[in-house]
Amino acid sequence: MTTLFLIALLLLSMASYMAGASVAKTLFAVINPVAVVALRIGFGTLILSVIFRPWRIRVTRDSCRSRAIYGVSLGIMNLLYYQR
Repeated sequence: MTTLFLIALLLLSMASYMAGASVAKTLFAVINPVAVVALRIGFGTLILSVIFRPWRIRVTRDSCRSRAIYGVSLGIMNLLYYQR
């Protein structure tokens, strides 16, 4: 991969994260922070599933464990971030 391509991916990632945060901010008037976090993580999971097609990857116990730990820590981090 070229450096320019990697920089483009990084910028796309930052823009996606900030767009998600700005949309999530508008949802607080309608739903509680737990639901906002669930929506953000759910949509992120769907998008990544379409891109990386995890059903084609060999799943092991260790990989499931590390993914679960990452998902839980991401959810807790977002929840604590959105709490007032």
